[in-house]
Amino acid sequence: MAPARRATSTVERLRRLMEMLDDSTMTSEALIAAFLRPPIYSNAFARGLGTLYSAAYWPGEGRADFFWPGVSWSQSFADFTVGDRLIEFGASPPPPNNDTRGMDLREETSNEGR
Repeated sequence: MAPARRATSTVERLRRLMEMLDDSTMTSEALIAAFLRPPIYSNAFARGLGTLYSAAYWPGEGRADFFWPGVSWSQSFADFTVGDRLIEFGASPPPPNNDTRGMDLREETSNEGR
C-alpha cells in the first residue's frame, strides 16, 4: 500500500463508505454518526490530516447540518445565519516515525476570530 494511502486511511475510508451505501437498512442518523468515527473521521491534526467537519445537506428541507464529535450546527438555506463555532479538536495521534514537522491545527483554530 502506498505511504499516502496508509497515512490517510484512504482504502479503509472508501471500504467503509461502500459498505454503508450497500446497506439497505442504513439510516441517515447512522450514516452521520459513522462520519464522526474512524475510519471516516480522523483526528490526525498534527499531521495535517484531521477531519475538520462533516456536513449533511437536506435540499428538500432547505437546510444543511454541520457536524463535529459532540457538536452540530444547522443552517437554513432561506434564513442563513452568519456565525462561527469554536471547536476543540483534541489530541492528535503521534506522527509516524516521530516526525514532528506536522502542523498543530488546534492552536490555529482556537486563536481564529480573536
